[in-house]
Amino acid sequence: EGAGAPTPCPAGTFHNVTGATSASQCEVSPSGFYSPAGSHSPVPSPPGHYVDSEGAGAPTPCPVGTFRNGPGATSIEQCELAPIGYYSEAAATLFPCPAGTFLNETGATSVDQCQITPAGYFSLSGASSPTICPPGMWQSQSGADSCLESDIGYFSSQPGSKAQTACLEGTYQSLPGQKYCSHAARGNYSR
Repeated sequence: EGAGAPTPCPAGTFHNVTGATSASQCEVSPSGFYSPAGSHSPVPSPPGHYVDSEGAGAPTPCPVGTFRNGPGATSIEQCELAPIGYYSEAAATLFPCPAGTFLNETGATSVDQCQITPAGYFSLSGASSPTICPPGMWQSQSGADSCLESDIGYFSSQPGSKAQTACLEGTYQSLPGQKYCSHAARGNYSR
C-alpha cells in the first residue's frame, strides 16, 4: 500500500539517511545528546542542561543554583554551583549580585540572597565581600557602589569611615580626599 506522508523517527532517535522504511532504522541518541521526534541528527545538550541517558527526546535543565556554560553535559554532576558573588535562578543563567550588594556563598538561587553592603564600605557587581572605604574616603549609606572623597576642609582618617570630619580650628585641608588636616603655618591662621 502507498504512503501518503512519512512517519518521523520517535523522540530520542534520529535517522540521517534518506529512504528509511521502518522505525528500526532510527538510531538511538547517545548520552549528552537528545533528539526531538523527526530528527536527522542528535543535538548536544545545550548550556545549562544535561542528558544523562541514551535515547533522550529532550535535555534536562540544571537545578536552580547551578549552571553549565558549555554544551554536551552527560550528568547532573557537570552542573556547577553558582560561584560566590553570583546566583542562578534558571539553568545556564548566571547573574552577578548587583552593585551595592555582595554574596559570599556558592549555589545561591535568588538575588534576595545578595547582602546589602554596610555603610563605610562599597561593592561592585558580582562582589564576594564588601570593600572598605580607604582613608580619605567615606560612605554614610548602606548599599553603595562607591566611596565619597572627603571634601576640601574635611578629612576621613580611618578605613571604613561613615562620615567626613571637619578640620579643627588652626588646621585646614585644601585638597579633597585627604586623611588628615594640616596645621596652619606660622604667620597664618585657620578657623
